[in-house]
Amino acid sequence: TVCDFYCDDFDKWNDLQIGHYVGIDRETWESQRKPYTAHFCELDPSTENLASYLHDKDIVCCMQNLQLSFETEEKAKRLLNNVASLLKLGGYFLSITPD
Repeated sequence: TVCDFYCDDFDKWNDLQIGHYVGIDRETWESQRKPYTAHFCELDPSTENLASYLHDKDIVCCMQNLQLSFETEEKAKRLLNNVASLLKLGGYFLSITPD
């Protein structure tokens, strides 16, 4: 299972044969083909506690807008706490951010 904050390019997951996808943004998904099951949450990972909605993900990723979570220390801590609480033991957090 993959949990993607601020969803972006869904095609990158096709070759990995994921079982299920959780997106924390819905707009981009609506125009894409759907090779795997998915559900979406209208939540802000930098201000809301996602652990009460989601848990036990193999991968948590944030390939865009990560910098928005660092506007304040409180937002950054909430996002990182969400990542830690969502990941299964041995799971991966994947992210990029501009310089």
